[in-house]
Amino acid sequence: MVVYVKENIADMGEEDYLLARSLVSDQRRSLSDRYKRRTDRIGSVMAYRALQEGLKKEYDIDGAPEFGYEESGKPFLQDRRDIYFNLSHCDKAAGCVISDRAAGIDIEEIKPLDDEVMDYALSEDEKRRVIESDDPEVEFAKIWTRKESMVKLDFSYWRGDLKSILERENEVIFHTEVHREKGYVVSVAEMR
Repeated sequence: MVVYVKENIADMGEEDYLLARSLVSDQRRSLSDRYKRRTDRIGSVMAYRALQEGLKKEYDIDGAPEFGYEESGKPFLQDRRDIYFNLSHCDKAAGCVISDRAAGIDIEEIKPLDDEVMDYALSEDEKRRVIESDDPEVEFAKIWTRKESMVKLDFSYWRGDLKSILERENEVIFHTEVHREKGYVVSVAEMR
């Protein structure tokens, strides 16, 4: 399992963005163009560019791969079903995980806490962990990215309630990295 991340995407100039956009597949370009916010369009393109970089380094695959989609909506490489990947982006970074088995990734910006979001997304125990943490914003981002990466690993973890997702965390292996100075957290979930 390898993770490729592109940072500082919100600071990307128009010329660099247009160059990166020209290097992705028509399929990805069309998907990225649907985003309303410029930062999301950049993030979508740069997550794909991270995938291209990883496929070249890990498998010597060039070009702009096309995706197929499982019934759940999870993408796969049309020409290489033996390679698993997942993409994510936020305002600070974009990236992908590439693996020889199913994996999910989430990248989230470290932001000030929002009580409404915490009430919606966290169990009472998780809220307590966040509040009692030395760095509550980072703790929240770690919990959030683990939940998102689990659902992106396997949509069956979604049962309509964000609070209960980590009740099954013993079924997966998490790899979490905190980049406090760069303003984001990234988590990857793989099946045990």
